[in-house]
Amino acid sequence: MQLEQIKIIQGGMGIHISSWKLAKTVSQKGQLGVVSGTAIDTVVARMLHLGDKDGAVRNALEHFPITQMAQRVKDRFFNKDPKSAQPFKGIGMPAVNMTRAKNELLIVANFVEVFLAKEGHDGLVGINYLEKIQIPTLPSLFGAMLAGVNVVLMGAGIPSAIPGILDNLADFNPVSLKLHVDNDNTGEDTFTHFDPNEYFEKGDHPSIARPAFLAIVSSDIVARQLDRKATGYVDGYVVENYRAGGHNAPPRRDRNLEDNGMTTFNQKDEPNLEKIRNLGKPFWLAGKFSTPEAYKSALAEGATGFKSELHSHSVRNPACAKTFVTGCSRKALKAQFPSKLLSKRLRLAIHLNSFISKEVHLPSKNLKPVSEFATWDTFVRFIAPTRVDSSGAALQSPLTPMWKNKGT
Repeated sequence: MQLEQIKIIQGGMGIHISSWKLAKTVSQKGQLGVVSGTAIDTVVARMLHLGDKDGAVRNALEHFPITQMAQRVKDRFFNKDPKSAQPFKGIGMPAVNMTRAKNELLIVANFVEVFLAKEGHDGLVGINYLEKIQIPTLPSLFGAMLAGVNVVLMGAGIPSAIPGILDNLADFNPVSLKLHVDNDNTGEDTFTHFDPNEYFEKGDHPSIARPAFLAIVSSDIVARQLDRKATGYVDGYVVENYRAGGHNAPPRRDRNLEDNGMTTFNQKDEPNLEKIRNLGKPFWLAGKFSTPEAYKSALAEGATGFKSELHSHSVRNPACAKTFVTGCSRKALKAQFPSKLLSKRLRLAIHLNSFISKEVHLPSKNLKPVSEFATWDTFVRFIAPTRVDSSGAALQSPLTPMWKNKGT
């Protein structure tokens, strides 16, 4: 399948919110399922400690190309008696000069997540990283590539170094990444380094493919900058407007202040799609495009498709992705989930989304309700029509009383 055939990119949220089960379901439906590499080392270590009940992690470890490395990770973290109430083992903090054990855990964990998402089908699977979380990036990318990841997506910054790093890792060349260091008065650049050959005997390594790279951008300026200055080829763009969930840029072009001191977004913060089209590469739109009408408008703008805000926590069972990809309906969702359970899971989705989007401003004492920028609007409109207006807005955030009680 070609990347240009993908119409839906499933959003990839970290710390297993977008899990391999969800990504696999979306991928099997012919769209791009996306896992996240953010904190995946912690996730895999905890799964092993909790006994790996379904055996999925240990199954993936059996397929890891370096048997001894997989065994070391298993021996360190797997708990045969998860009911023994043993404390979680520490995994170590990322550092510029990473220990061998930490690098191995990052490599193995990223491999596990991608392998499980890809197992048993030939659909495309992507992995999402954050430019602003730099230190674990190099071994994480290598682990994902060992599992055959098809697409790497990265935003939360300008990931200009990543395309060239992917090129070099595919050839088993040593790579370096310049780190963004605040308040550094030394005048010297700081780099993190990684050599894949340290983990294989000379010449005895598998062949790995260079995945496609999609940069997640919120402006045409960043897209054009990457097109000119990236260290390798950028295969396409996910273009997020300010309504999208995730790690969005703040208002840039017109910093209007509301009465509560918060800046607001307006039309000047919309990316210039004509300039992005002129780059001649596929792009997907994000930010309230997960409806049939919005999808059509995205295609009319020249987009290949859209990136959804569907995540595992919106409905914990990934079967929900099936109704989403094939046309979400209230009847279909009710047929799969008991109403009480569905209601709780919807509340959890809104709970998470109030942090992810811009509706709840944590520094402010006067917290706002979930507003017109709410994501997951497809689910909100079908499942909770009595709690929202016709646009999916005006849903009171369940976080408001909690934060008020804490005096924030």
